[in-house]
Amino acid sequence: MRLYGIVFTFIALLLPFMQTASAQDLSAAQKKLLNFQQSIIKVKQEQGQFEKDLVLHKIKIEKISTQLPPLEKARKDAKSHFEMAKETTNSAPTAENNAKLKHAEFKFTLADRKYQNTHKQLKKSQNSIKAIESKIEEHKTRTTQTLNAIEVQKKRIKELAKKAKQQAAEQKERTLAIQKLQENAARKQQQEQQRKNDELIKSNIALQESRAEKAVAEQEIVRLKAKLDAMQNATSKQFPETTPSETTTSETISSEIAADSKKVESDSKDPIPTTKIKTETKEAVTQQTAPSTENNTIPTPTTTTESATKTAAIPLPSVTVADDEADKTIQTEPLPTEALPSTLESAPEEQGIEQQKSQAKKLHSAFAERKKKISSKQRRSVANRIMYVKRMENDAVIETSTHSLSYVGTRLFQTEFTLGAGETLFKVGRHEWKRNISAADDNARFVVNLDYEDKTNPRLIIYNKALIQD
Repeated sequence: MRLYGIVFTFIALLLPFMQTASAQDLSAAQKKLLNFQQSIIKVKQEQGQFEKDLVLHKIKIEKISTQLPPLEKARKDAKSHFEMAKETTNSAPTAENNAKLKHAEFKFTLADRKYQNTHKQLKKSQNSIKAIESKIEEHKTRTTQTLNAIEVQKKRIKELAKKAKQQAAEQKERTLAIQKLQENAARKQQQEQQRKNDELIKSNIALQESRAEKAVAEQEIVRLKAKLDAMQNATSKQFPETTPSETTTSETISSEIAADSKKVESDSKDPIPTTKIKTETKEAVTQQTAPSTENNTIPTPTTTTESATKTAAIPLPSVTVADDEADKTIQTEPLPTEALPSTLESAPEEQGIEQQKSQAKKLHSAFAERKKKISSKQRRSVANRIMYVKRMENDAVIETSTHSLSYVGTRLFQTEFTLGAGETLFKVGRHEWKRNISAADDNARFVVNLDYEDKTNPRLIIYNKALIQD
């Protein structure tokens, strides 16, 4: 059994390496297939260009073929005129005939040159067509070979995927077999432990019964000795001299008592063998106790019990820090979900720019005056507040950002950040404020001050920083 366990464990350790090799083969085959597919695309592109060139050359040959006959006829005519002028000049070598001969020779040379050039272009185009057709055939061969290679690679990938799937199934089977083997070994070990415990219990019971019998025999010996002593005392008082029959009776009783004593001693010297149980788990141990006598220890069986720990999700109350900086205790009461009262102060957009500036400066000055009155004691370290800024559209959040509000003292916090246009929700803890940022203030820098003097109704002071700058 232990050998099977070792073999299965070795196979279980070896399987991941086998699967890795198979996965690498599959990956390499897929990469090779991709290279073939890219190669076939490139070959097809080149073949398409060759086919375009072939069409252009054929059009050119067709055009030259239509130009060549007239040029050939013009060459023949010019040659005929040249030969006639030559004969005329030979028969009558006058200046006029010489001039005509030179003119006819020039015309013939020009016609011949045009014809030869056109004929060369035709030959060149024909040769180009042959070369292009050869390349097209070569690319067709390459395309066929690549397509065949692609099919072979696809089959290989299919086989590798099937092999990988088969290996995964085999690994699953082997894993299940190993688990089953381990379960069987654990079950047999538990059964063997239980058998040993049962044997030990039986041994203890037998030993207890033996000791009980010994105790009864000892009591009986004591009783018989007392009876014998009483009989001897009574006999000695009534009959100073004993008769042989009485002596025989007394000796018989004594011999019976001696025999019983020897039997008890032999029983006590032959204890029932016990079996030790090896405890292999740190579980709770159940012990069965038995009566014990001096110089005799009764072994007790141990039985292992299985323990399981069940963990359940326990809902925890929410934890928040008190708003008052003087109160540093942690509150563990569940928080309500509804928003608490709050007040928003800002420069209204409905007013003109001058009124907005005036209102913003008033708010700025008031906050600055309160900051001046803050003593060094009142500026003690207090945790900053986190503000969540949510841009809304049709009551839906489209963008969320977080900003830290720095503590300046006496429950006052301040910060600055940029805001975009649109309906905006400001949230600190359970307090919320809403304000619409106009398109004119889009991406403007805003001053944000938070006054927590009234914890139940804190004030949020917000205005465009540009309004307080001259």
